[in-house]
Formats: sequence, structure tokens, C-alpha cells
Amino acid sequence: MVHKSFAKNIFCISGLFVTMILSSCSTYKNSNEGIETEQYVPCSQILDDIDQAYNTNYTKFTLPDKSMLHITQPLGVYELELEAINRADDKEWEKQKSLEIKKVFEVPPGTSEDVIDACAVVSGAYYINENRIPNSLTSLNPSADYETDIVTVSPSSIPLFDEKAKETISKSENYAHKAKEVFDDDLDTKVYDVYVNNNGTQKSYGVEMQKSYKGVGLLHMHPLHHTPDQLKENNHLHILQTYSDFDDNADIVFYAAPPSYKAIKTDELEKVLSFKGACDILENELAPNSAYVFDDVVLMYEPYMDETKGDLANLNCYAKWFFIMYSEQSGQHMIQYFSVDCKDGTVTAVL
Repeated sequence: MVHKSFAKNIFCISGLFVTMILSSCSTYKNSNEGIETEQYVPCSQILDDIDQAYNTNYTKFTLPDKSMLHITQPLGVYELELEAINRADDKEWEKQKSLEIKKVFEVPPGTSEDVIDACAVVSGAYYINENRIPNSLTSLNPSADYETDIVTVSPSSIPLFDEKAKETISKSENYAHKAKEVFDDDLDTKVYDVYVNNNGTQKSYGVEMQKSYKGVGLLHMHPLHHTPDQLKENNHLHILQTYSDFDDNADIVFYAAPPSYKAIKTDELEKVLSFKGACDILENELAPNSAYVFDDVVLMYEPYMDETKGDLANLNCYAKWFFIMYSEQSGQHMIQYFSVDCKDGTVTAVL
């Protein structure tokens, strides 16, 4: 259940050879013709065949331990469009929200309000920097002498956490809930992973959080590489991540969050691809002799923005099954993955 410094057996291929990893000669492959009707099911049934998938002998990939999966039963899967709050760039609104978000983060008794530097920027993106502990940030920058464990947050992993780590999870969730009320955000925020930095005598903690709508998260981890289609100016992949840092006493040091959004298009899909349906398609589309080892399989929205319309353009979000392999580059939590579109079964390789 612990990802030790991202140490994984990952089958890495340069982006130049992405076209070789699928059975077709294209990074994108529409697999809809081969999908059996029963693999498209109502949202309430998309996880019903998960045990069947784990009992299937897939020859081209290995699924992660079931306890590692970031999967919960969603309330619905949608064709989703999001509009940024305060898209009009109202500076008075920003000023007021800056004061309100500052109150969300507790100020230690006997200290000055000035020790918290809060900034609410356009459309609700904000950060908190807690300066009451001199040089407190130094404990959150692991040197070569530090070891970093990344622990997936799930019911089975909670007992693995020390009490301070559990406290950081609780505080992060509480801050996110209060911030949602401040900005009137239609999206929820949930804890995804916890980073435990340990130099043998001192620990510090990082909590990675994910925006979600009706139980389905939005992609919040950066791909190690991008496909050309993800970088089009009029349809650019847009990552949303909330992150918090805590010192060895589980006191907040830093907190940063993306903009808040209103859901302006929520067309629910009557039927979506099931867990096993996605696995079967991927098995069919991968090239012979593939041997991928996945660290996670999760249902998420992949959000895209038309950057020609400005930094606060609407997000169009597409529901997909993500078959994830963790990677490490410059200490960042980055991923490689295959995605399988929940609506039409299209497979995309992002390696």
C-alpha cells in the first residue's frame, strides 16, 4: 500500500514510440465496434464486475492490488462543463474573499494575524503561507538524507498512518470543506495521497487533494509527457490540484488550491463503460508482448480548456478510466497512463 519513493516496475517507452504500443498505428484507437453491449451499464453498476476483472487472466498488463484503487461509487457520470467563479475578474470580490479565506485557517492563540499571508486570486484560486515558525518550510524540502513515502488514502491504508498524518488528513478535509463554502464551489475536494518525509529524526507531511463532481475526480496529476492533442491551444489539458504542507507537529505551513467552478452543463450519461469493460478493451488494443504494471486504475474526468478564450475559459470534462503508472521527475508526482473513454471506448496512450 506504500509507494516508496515512486519505486515501481514501470515499462517506460519514449514518446517517440507511443504509436508502437497499441495494436493500431495510432495513439488513438476507437474500440467501440468491439465492445459488448453488456459492458455499458448504468452508473450504479460500473463497479459490479470489478471482481470478475481481477479474476480474468489479462496477458498484457497487471492490475494493482485492489486495496490501492482510488475508486468509490459515483453518484453519476456526466458530460460536464465548468465555468470559473468570478470569471469577470471582480477585484472587490477577490479582496472580500481574501479576508474570508484567511479566517478558514486557524491562527494560533497569542499570535498576530500578520503571520498568515493569504491571497485569493482570480476565480477563487488561493494560497496560504504560514510564517509563524521560523524556517518551517525547510523541513518540507527533502534532501538526499530524506526518505519519502507516498501512501494511498483508502479505508485499508488509514491504519498505516501515524497520528500526525491522520491529523493532516482531517485538517486538509476540513479546510477544503470550509473553502468550498467561501467560494460557493460546485466541486468537492477529497484527499488522494499523503507524502511522509522522514529524515530519521523529524517528519513533515504533504497532502495531495483532488477536485471532484458527484464522486468522480478531475485529473490532478501531471502527465510525464503529453500527446500533441493535449497541447492544442484551443483544447489544452488543464490540471487541477489542491496541495497542503504540514510540519512535524501537523501544523499547516502551506496550502494552495485551484479556482472554484460552477457546473453549467451536466448531461448525465445513461450508460457508461464498466470497470471490466475498460480492462477488456485495453487488453484488446495493446500491442502483443506488452507487459505493463499499473499502480492505480481510477475513473476521472480529463479537463480541457480553450486557451484562446483566456485563462478562465470554461473546462470541458470527459469521463475516462485511467490505468496509471507513477513516475518520478524532479521530485514531482507525475504519471504515465492509458485512458479508456467511458462513452465510446477510445484508448489513449500518454507515456
